[in-house]
Amino acid sequence: MSETKKNKLHWIDFVVLAIIFFGYATYGAIASYFGDSASAVGVAEFSKSDNFFGIITEILILAIAGIYLWIRKFDFRLLNFSINKRTIPLILLLVVAGSLATDIVVYGNYWLSMDYSLLEVLFSQGQNGVNMFGHITISLVLFSLLNGFYEELFFVWLTFATEETFRKYVVLASIFVRFIFHIYQGIPAALGIALAGVAFILVRRKENSIVPFIVAHAIFDIFGAGILGLIGNFFG
Repeated sequence: MSETKKNKLHWIDFVVLAIIFFGYATYGAIASYFGDSASAVGVAEFSKSDNFFGIITEILILAIAGIYLWIRKFDFRLLNFSINKRTIPLILLLVVAGSLATDIVVYGNYWLSMDYSLLEVLFSQGQNGVNMFGHITISLVLFSLLNGFYEELFFVWLTFATEETFRKYVVLASIFVRFIFHIYQGIPAALGIALAGVAFILVRRKENSIVPFIVAHAIFDIFGAGILGLIGNFFG
């Protein structure tokens, strides 16, 4: 007799998985913020070795999470990697919605504080001949795709695999998790990323495939999240 597989997670499973996926990253982000907080907004500059270290680290954590879910008898067949005619439009929608959400918070903060220094930097990049593709390497693309899967596996799949009774509380908690482990970039950037996560959640309610979310997240990791930055590069 085959053992019964579970297709729903308890809220306790969500907490355990949140610790597995983001416990150490959250600790590092909090330590960085209260120690030497990063204030720049944009694509993080990682070396080839940093990217491969990130790949190895995330694979190991995914293995630990997989073992936990296996012990909990969770049905992995529920993970949907389907691709159809909606996939590309959804990727574009997620990129635009996520970028606008980030811009609203991050650049809105600069406008409200009357600090236009960041905007001047962004819109001077095109004039200075900045190549927005010059930083792209194979290791960056590989890490970005894996990281897109790693984060969105948790945020748009495992979060929505929880029991309906706890779902709304778990979704709210997932937004906070997305915020807190990004605070090393500064509060405005972390809030912008969290708001982009809300946009992802709204789309996730209508889309079951994880593919659009992975690709959109990877695009953010490679180019950064924000429409104004792209405008600065193309029309500076």
